[in-house]
Amino acid sequence: MDKVLSFDSDRKEIEVQKNISFSDITFQGHFPDQPIFPGVLQIECAAQATGILVKLLEKDVKINSLPILTSIESAKFKMSIYPGDVIKISVFNLKEIGRFFLAECEIKKDNQICSRIKLSCTNKQ
Repeated sequence: MDKVLSFDSDRKEIEVQKNISFSDITFQGHFPDQPIFPGVLQIECAAQATGILVKLLEKDVKINSLPILTSIESAKFKMSIYPGDVIKISVFNLKEIGRFFLAECEIKKDNQICSRIKLSCTNKQ
């Protein structure tokens, strides 16, 4: 993630930005003649943004705690992302259930939805 654009602790929401770089090694093989940002990396972006939100909301900050992706409930890809695009990842509807955090994420470029992802993570050891 390149920067946090907004954070609302009361609503448990965050929006972060990532610049998709032409120099990313991913694009050498995905695909050489028509580079596209892979869906699996979109899921990773959503997981990282959720992890940032969980860490910002953590009341008892544990230096060694690290939010870890535990499941992907759903992932829907609606629009391709290419080198040079700037994407915004929004995480909302964060719910804590036991030691797990459930979240909904949207990835947008130019204010249009590229993907929607529902996932869970934990930072409890």
